[in-house]
Amino acid sequence: MIAPLTGPAAPGPQPGALAATIAINHRLYGNCPALCRTFASGEGGLIQLRGDGALATGPADGEELAGFLHFAGVRALRSDSAAPAGWRPGPPVCQLALTGRLPALCAPAGMWLTEEPSPRLAAGLQPGLTEEERDNLYADLCTRRNHGLGALVTAVEAGGGPLGCAALLLEPDSRTAVLTAVAVTPAARRRGAGRWLVAALCRPYQGWRVLLECASALTAFYAPLGFTPTAQAPRWYRPPEEM
Repeated sequence: MIAPLTGPAAPGPQPGALAATIAINHRLYGNCPALCRTFASGEGGLIQLRGDGALATGPADGEELAGFLHFAGVRALRSDSAAPAGWRPGPPVCQLALTGRLPALCAPAGMWLTEEPSPRLAAGLQPGLTEEERDNLYADLCTRRNHGLGALVTAVEAGGGPLGCAALLLEPDSRTAVLTAVAVTPAARRRGAGRWLVAALCRPYQGWRVLLECASALTAFYAPLGFTPTAQAPRWYRPPEEM
């Protein structure tokens, strides 16, 4: 039975990226139902609603899940186990874990990390977002950092123009970090900027379990940094009316 979560969203000792993300969001926004609502499903399952999207991890009844998501107006679900009945599955998303030692990478020529990471710069570099979505991401990055549940690096060129960014979501109870918001400008591509940013961001968290989700085509980009695929493979799902 799906019911509102009344306690903390405990992710367990070895959570996947989805479980860790749900736990972080619930800790930050659990008292703000307009921003985030978390529900328990089955034995240890969790479902989280944010806007018209949802995350799900662990067991859930497929028929009940489909009805619940339809009632909530959800248009896209990312799940690492439960599949809503009748919904269209997308291709699996690769989950990678940092299992090797991060290489020592020098800053590409003409690039510097900002002394104080800039959430505004990071939000502005994310492709395909509306102005409202950029403002929401900016606020989210600020909130996570201010509560010790996020880390960020941003890079600029000599004249101060933005070049790239990368962020981590931090779940301190399980010492799990989720890599997100990796982006560089066209001018910074094929110069090693992306890997340099990820290495600089993740280095202080090498004792943590660092995870990320990405398209299969990007696994080759992360492999030289020590990231390898895990067994879990989340999928996107969309309701039948959008098929």
